Amino acid sequence: MPKKILIVDDEKFVTDTLEGFFRSRGYHIFKTEDGEAALKIIENERLDLVLLDIKLPKVDGIRLLTYLRRDYPRTKVIVMTAYDLEYKQRVDSIGYDAFFLKPLLIEDLTRAVEQLLSEEIPAIPEQLPVAIRQEPLHKTRILVVSPRLLISSLVKDYFSNPETCRGNYEVLETGMAQLEQLKKFQPDIILMDVALVGLLGEFGTTLMKLPHPPKEIILFGDPAIKWEEVEALIRRGIKFIEMPPDLRDERYPIKETIQRLHNALKDACIKYGLKGGLDG
Repeated sequence: MPKKILIVDDEKFVTDTLEGFFRSRGYHIFKTEDGEAALKIIENERLDLVLLDIKLPKVDGIRLLTYLRRDYPRTKVIVMTAYDLEYKQRVDSIGYDAFFLKPLLIEDLTRAVEQLLSEEIPAIPEQLPVAIRQEPLHKTRILVVSPRLLISSLVKDYFSNPETCRGNYEVLETGMAQLEQLKKFQPDIILMDVALVGLLGEFGTTLMKLPHPPKEIILFGDPAIKWEEVEALIRRGIKFIEMPPDLRDERYPIKETIQRLHNALKDACIKYGLKGGLDG
């Protein structure tokens, strides 16, 4: 039976375009441009996934997301919005399965949809009360890629120490050529030095061909040399944390800089439902 997807966006061009694209891939598609109509579809159809805009007429996306998470926890939700700065913290607190900034990259969205709909939903034993059902806490696998040994070692040491970062991470520090090691490690998130950004396309293609590709790449470092490339990646939604080439640079206190990197990492853990980012 085809998987059921609801597309909710106030721009008809977006709903029509996504409807045609995903219908051609064999999905059963519902679409609407307002939140009130979306509520009726959610209540009347057993949906597998919702592509949800945040700014909607009648009933906004925040209310829809809250309703879905509370009453339909098995339905996957992908948030797609141009209002990330205004709403990101609120949707983070509610929860979602993937988050995309507009304008959308259809290849990335398709990959997320197919991955989420291919996941098996675990059976929940009826005799157990909801309050005690818990998933095992596993370590989020972090790959640190940098040509600067001092920087990469510092980042690895920080995230490898749960007492320092109060997280649950397994960290590998490696070069981009060690493909077999990457296949074995299967990183969830890449922390990549911006000095290597020119190789990101080729490296990213290699990563996406892995059996379990990483969910996100976070850039860090000094953008002075490659700012145009970095800016283009930021516009596509890739996070970037400035870090000086010289750790003695007083403009970037190293403690605060590492903390910003950690905050970006915790956001990614929340975004993809990873269990590594503990409070800290």
